[in-house]
Amino acid sequence: VFYPHAIIRRAIAYAIENPHETPILFLDELNRTTPDVTSALLSIPTLRTIGNTDLPDNLRVIIAGNDKGNITTLDEASVSRFVLFPVEPDVETFIQVNTQLNPFVKTVLMQHPESLFCKMVQTVTSQSDDDDDDDGMTSIDEILDDGDDMNQITTPRTITGVSNWLNCYDNAALMTLLQETHNRDGEEVSLLQEIIEGFTGRTNFTKFLMAEIATNLMTVNNQSNVTSVPKPQCYDKMKQCPDITALNQFISTMSDHDK
Repeated sequence: VFYPHAIIRRAIAYAIENPHETPILFLDELNRTTPDVTSALLSIPTLRTIGNTDLPDNLRVIIAGNDKGNITTLDEASVSRFVLFPVEPDVETFIQVNTQLNPFVKTVLMQHPESLFCKMVQTVTSQSDDDDDDDGMTSIDEILDDGDDMNQITTPRTITGVSNWLNCYDNAALMTLLQETHNRDGEEVSLLQEIIEGFTGRTNFTKFLMAEIATNLMTVNNQSNVTSVPKPQCYDKMKQCPDITALNQFISTMSDHDK
């Protein structure tokens, strides 16, 4: 028997207790669950029920799903129950909602907006005169379908992860990780690249990000939550104070701006 999840029960209870509001119940990954659960959820838009539980009239439901991956594909009869709005990420929205976005990451996205959802990886291919048009790019979908390897990809979620990680380190630490290298399959790779690939995969975004960090590491403050303050003019005079008493006396004469 399909019994509503605790969050669904809370949404129903809230809607009943607040009849003049319009709460939204968001159900993610509709078609990445078991067929019986998916089938039960299909009664929401038609019968407005979940199992034996009726949904209050003021409760709105938004359901999300993917059309790729390990999913249960909905047939046309099931899809016809919903109003479908295909969505995809865009850089402007992503930057707007990520107020602490790392400067290196932000620069890459502004220069290469197509890399926000990066499904292309650079592969080494042997080219002959007959395939000069081959750009050596292979889609992630093709790679994932070829064998059982788990390959990381670049998505808004993984970009947020690498941005948060970069914000935890100052430039000196990043420089150390960039200079520390090891041999990987006959190629010399920095520890920084290895870590970033762990977040966003061997994609064009990672390639652009590594180039941005390597080029601007000495000039960009990668700590997005740090405010740079110019040295006050009184600083040198403060250093000349011989003891704490003299320092306190000097502080008492300082303006609020200098303080």
